[in-house]
Amino acid sequence: MNERVVVVNAGKMNYDHLLDFSVLSNDVQVYDDSTNAELIERIQGATVVVTKEIPVGPELLSQFPESVKLIVEAGTGYNNIDLDAARAKGITVCNIPAYSTERVAHTAIMMLLNLHLLCSNKSVCLLEATVAILLNIYKSLTPKLMVKH
Repeated sequence: MNERVVVVNAGKMNYDHLLDFSVLSNDVQVYDDSTNAELIERIQGATVVVTKEIPVGPELLSQFPESVKLIVEAGTGYNNIDLDAARAKGITVCNIPAYSTERVAHTAIMMLLNLHLLCSNKSVCLLEATVAILLNIYKSLTPKLMVKH
């Protein structure tokens, strides 16, 4: 793709610095973060703007250059972007529906394993406490049970 792509707040999505934004286009500019004023300056001449959780309301959208044809919200939700205002400017908005699907699955499995471990540990503690209580009862009753004939 030869379109100019601007990633305006990569810091929100590239926390481990492993993302390769060069796959988006031959002409990609990446910024860790952008104020609204910086965003408007940085997207001049861009066709695609990639954001992550930046509020893009009507006032900000009204300042977008005519060159912008697509806003990509790098996540599943796009409620931070005013769709009506984008549509009025002829800008398409899309999200990434499969964003973090694998990570969510890993987290769910990790939580299940952790719960199992916690339950197992609690079961062992409960068993040890029960044995200790029973031993104390046995010790206290033993002299009384031993009757000399």
